[in-house]
Amino acid sequence: MNWNEFELDLKRKLTKKRYQHTLNVVEAARELALKYGCNIENAAIAAMLHDCAKCFSNDELLDYAKKHNIEIDAVSLEDPQLLHGPVGAMVAGELYSVEDPEIRDAICYHTTGRKAMT
Repeated sequence: MNWNEFELDLKRKLTKKRYQHTLNVVEAARELALKYGCNIENAAIAAMLHDCAKCFSNDELLDYAKKHNIEIDAVSLEDPQLLHGPVGAMVAGELYSVEDPEIRDAICYHTTGRKAMT
């Protein structure tokens, strides 16, 4: 999928407010990537797709996580929306053909962070 296809698909799926948030995150990601010498395109793709599973219901997130062997800890069980990062990383690969592990990690950990994040 290319950038225009990402945009069109997410514009259809996300609420207007969430889509605008996504565009703002893309802009910030590009600026930060430029400032810190990171790959600007990869940062923009990760930012564009970071909430690609945010429109999933709690039940959909839990079902998707179970089917794809994504760990569901006690905190995520109480608040399944926390799974939108790990689920989104899988969706980015399956639906949007994103194979780059750095992009998928950025999507996966954007809500929780992790050691040695890029």
